[in-house]
Amino acid sequence: MLKKISLVLLIFLSATFSYGFDFMNVPVEGSLDTFVQGLQDAGLTERAAGDEMVLLSGTCYGQDDCLVAALARNGAVSGVVLMNPPKNSWENLRLEYYKFKNKMTSRNGEPYSEKESFDADESLLSDSQKLSELKAGRVHYYSAWRKADGTIIKIGLIDMDPLGYRLAVAQGYNESFFVFEPNEKTGEAARTKDSDYYGKNRKSSSSTTSNASYADSYKENAQTSSNYVSGETGGKHLSFLDTPIDGSVEWFTRQMQNKSYSVVQQGTQKAVMKGSFTGFGDCYLYVNASGGRVYQVTVALPEQFDWTALYNNYNSVREFFVINNGNPAETVEKFDCSERDGLDKYECFKSGKADVHTKWELTNGDVVVKMQYTKGNACFVSIVYTDGINAPN
Repeated sequence: MLKKISLVLLIFLSATFSYGFDFMNVPVEGSLDTFVQGLQDAGLTERAAGDEMVLLSGTCYGQDDCLVAALARNGAVSGVVLMNPPKNSWENLRLEYYKFKNKMTSRNGEPYSEKESFDADESLLSDSQKLSELKAGRVHYYSAWRKADGTIIKIGLIDMDPLGYRLAVAQGYNESFFVFEPNEKTGEAARTKDSDYYGKNRKSSSSTTSNASYADSYKENAQTSSNYVSGETGGKHLSFLDTPIDGSVEWFTRQMQNKSYSVVQQGTQKAVMKGSFTGFGDCYLYVNASGGRVYQVTVALPEQFDWTALYNNYNSVREFFVINNGNPAETVEKFDCSERDGLDKYECFKSGKADVHTKWELTNGDVVVKMQYTKGNACFVSIVYTDGINAPN
């Protein structure tokens, strides 16, 4: 198994980390044996070992079923690759990637290098086919940042067959300490259409924790809310993409334009915009106001024409909000169609006889993830943010 995993990581890793940071409070320095012993003392279990790599598994920063590859050169530990728990669908895997990318971008500014593309036409692939393309090496998802302390963080999606599809994360000082593919670009960002996910016009922010170790950085991401999308900012109003749900429609749409949303139509009490959200392209944004102040923002994901695709979208977005906002106040999956109706779940929902939604009641408003349908058309997933102050009674 170690030989197979080594082949997977051969492209993933190419040089060494520089010393000066910790992993799970274990300094990344000294001999490989000493470092591995430190990880075992921290609760990880050795799964396989070789001269230059030891694979461990266990709980890392509150997440079960993680994999950790401890690497060495000439007997000295040279780096660590953390692989998050496996995901069983492409949408969930992509969601985790963009969640982490959002966190790193908010802390360190825009990536200096990134690629998010398929060799094939992504729009023609099913969820399972996308995973197969990743397994075959025809999917390229990675991003890299330079931190204020000089270190480099890289994340990417990999297939750790037979141990599942995972998000991999690593940190070091040398730009080439690992690569996700042989032709990975460095320096100037290698952008694709999906790389505008968080807004190409979004202002970069420098890290406020330049001396934080990689372990601290990852722990913060794993255990705290991603406020950028979740709605909670600690401010007076509920937020959407770091923007308070408040002010006039004109003001709010201008803020969204700065995040790469385009205006489809706009009035004094309503606006329709278009852009990307949590990795989904071609989403519609509906902005509603009452008394001249915005009180609600609804994101409509792309329409889906079968139950599997629809439910995958719903589940992946719901999972994100569970991670970041905790357990919901209300979860409903109700179908009023009987077997004699001869309708599958998709047709049942499309006929208006089903209710699937999850609701979070936050400090300053509500967030609802739900399935919706347009009569005689397709179904889609929406995320509704309603501010607790401006919403009409």
